[in-house]
Amino acid sequence: MRSSSITSFIILIFFISCENPVKKQIESAPEISNSKSLPDKIQSADTLKTPIEKTVKSIDSFLLKSFDIFEFKKRIEKGNSGGASKRTYYFKPGYKGFYYCFSLFHDLKGYMGNRKEYIFKGGETGLEIITFKQYGKYQNDYLDPTEELIQIKTQMNFFDLPELAFVGLDKIDLKERLGEPSFEKEGCLVYTHKDRALILGLNSGRVKWLKYVHLNTELTSDKTIAKLYSE
Repeated sequence: MRSSSITSFIILIFFISCENPVKKQIESAPEISNSKSLPDKIQSADTLKTPIEKTVKSIDSFLLKSFDIFEFKKRIEKGNSGGASKRTYYFKPGYKGFYYCFSLFHDLKGYMGNRKEYIFKGGETGLEIITFKQYGKYQNDYLDPTEELIQIKTQMNFFDLPELAFVGLDKIDLKERLGEPSFEKEGCLVYTHKDRALILGLNSGRVKWLKYVHLNTELTSDKTIAKLYSE
């Protein structure tokens, strides 16, 4: 009897001694009241997600302001340049000046479709930009805040020109990004609004080349304009 009582007493003492440290640890644990007390790295976890290429929300707004030529040229070193021949469909601003062509940008890097690991450089990229430069203060300058963008033509996509990265995409992917085209003509998908047009030449259902143009007229499917729907 006495031995049994002693054994019970020892067991009781053991449990009491084990209980206090556990309770003490629980009582001393730090309290997290809300998300503001979380570390910055946890709060900003969403910024670590891989960005998804967004669809153009408004094709009309995109066509009216799809590309800032001045900002582009600030980032890219000058390549070849010279006077450009006037096409019948080019927009002509209401001031005196001349058409000018920029091409073979030496430090420009291009790629096809979504395959950004295969990079083409400089003269291989085939980018051609036509502007209208006003006579006056900036007419001989590479960076000209007064020049008007007239046409972009390319057979490739560019890291410094993500706004027009459509070359190499198939028709389905393209329509998911831009919506249904205004019309199709001569093997091209055509998106147009007022006097602006994005023309995408197709080959086997994929975009082979594109042309963004500021026109001297509104473009409709019934108009036939020489060399507009060709590379």
